[in-house]
This record gives sequence, structure tokens and C-alpha cells, in this order.
Amino acid sequence: MTQHFTTRGDVGALFMPAVRSPWREVMRQRWGATQDLALVLREAGGQFQVMWPQGRQAGSAPRAFGGYDAAWYVQVTEQPGALPIRLPDEHGPPLPVTVHALWYVHDPVQVVLTQTAYGWDVVRTDLEQRLRELQADYAAAARHLDAAEITRHLAVTREIGDRGLAYRVIDVRTRAGDSEVLLAPSGGGGFPSAWSANSREEYDFCLYALRRGPVSLAALWLSRQPDQVKDVLDWTVHNRALLKEKSGWQDDMAGLLGALSEEERRELAKLLRDRLVSLGRGMPVEEEPPPDWNGWESGDGHP
Repeated sequence: MTQHFTTRGDVGALFMPAVRSPWREVMRQRWGATQDLALVLREAGGQFQVMWPQGRQAGSAPRAFGGYDAAWYVQVTEQPGALPIRLPDEHGPPLPVTVHALWYVHDPVQVVLTQTAYGWDVVRTDLEQRLRELQADYAAAARHLDAAEITRHLAVTREIGDRGLAYRVIDVRTRAGDSEVLLAPSGGGGFPSAWSANSREEYDFCLYALRRGPVSLAALWLSRQPDQVKDVLDWTVHNRALLKEKSGWQDDMAGLLGALSEEERRELAKLLRDRLVSLGRGMPVEEEPPPDWNGWESGDGHP
């Protein structure tokens, strides 16, 4: 099956008024109707009759001259629909999948009475609600909802009685998607409700900032909430230990040397120099300052 997302542009209106007089439409439906249209007839008293395509009529067909004052044609063939969603994943970002469904009109009269021009809009809304309820049930039971479980629960035909529609889920497959319905929770460490390519880039950036530690997190918070600069500054003052950057061996060595006395530094420098010479490393010749070296002379400013 070709993967696609159903929109209004993909299908025509679900019903349309008949262009001929009702009795002529009855005769046309009886002798030359297509298999995808049902004829809905309204009697003068307000009752409705349905004339299904050949081979699908249950009971006797409406009479041609039954005092009808209006007629409509309704699409009754099964039509595909595809709903992109993201399923919660225990080990990473929500998994993009597509829920494929087949839907159709099971009560043409209700379609006309409710003026349901686009059936997929109704089916999609109902399907989204059922998916959210299913995810909530699984989360409450601490269970993981996957594609197989969705298919198992939603494969049975569901009728939307007040709109005259019915549908069933036939497949749930992984895909690469853009923006879709999110079943993962929106709070408590969840992901944005609209998970697009830009959202995934933001997620990767936030993950990088988190791994860098409190300094990056404080900077990230300040970039998103510039009006809270005072709160961020107060936090940094009270959490200096957390914000101290991790030092390398060079910083550790500089700190150690700074704690030594002058004599200890000279002794350490001599040991290090002798060791490097023994290893064959060329070292510059150390020149001793003249005995009367006292820094800058007070005369002409030259040493």
C-alpha cells in the first residue's frame, strides 16, 4: 500500500444533491447506477429512504413515485485514510509511525442529516481520541504501547453512529515523518507536542547542553528567559561550586607550583631539567643574572 496522509484535497465531498427530479434519480439508480453511490430520498413528510447500489439493498427498494421532495447521492465505497503519529519509545525520542485505516459510510441518511461533507475529518478526530485513551490506559498500567498493540485493539470495525460512518485500523507502520499527533506525555520530561525536524534539532542541542553541565544549562535558560536574568545571576552566586569548570592537568600543575616556595621551585626545576637532558631533550643554557642586578635602573630607564 502506498503511504500517504489523507487530507480534504485527497477526496471529494461525501454527498451531493441530485440534479434530476427524485423519481428520475430512482430510475437511474435502479437501472444504471454505479457501485459507489447510494441514493437518499426524502419524503414530503420528512421520512427518509435509502436506495443502495445493486446487490447491496437490504429489503425492498424505494418506489419511484413515492412523493419525494429531495434527493442526494452519498459515497459509500470504502476509502483509505492515514494518520501520522509518534509512539513513546522507552529508549529515545518518540517513534514515527503511520496508522492506516479504511473508512466508509454505513448510514447515508445520517451523513445527509449532519451535512458531513468530509468523512475523514470525523474519522480522524475519533481515531486520535481513541489513540490518546489507549496510550493513557497503557501508561496507567505501566505498559509500553507499540504498533502491534494498536492494531490489535483498533482492528475491529468502529461505528460513529451519530455521523453515519464506520472505520477500522488495518496497519501501523514505521516511517520518517515531519509533524504529527504526539502520544507521548507533554510534561514531566516528555517531548514537544509538535515534533518536527526543527524540534529534533532543538532536542539534540538541549541534550548536548545537559551533558555539558550546569554552566551550559544556566546559559540555555538565560537565552530562553532573558527577563529572568536577575534570578539566573542570583543562582550562579549561590552555586559557585557547581559552575566551576572542570580543570585539566595543566591547571592542576599550575596550582601545585603556585603553592611551592621559591627554593622548592628551583629544586624542582633543576630535577626536571636534568631528567629532560638525560632523555636527550635539548635545553637552553640558563644564564645567571649579574651580581648587581637589581631590576630597572633609576637613571635613563634602561636596564
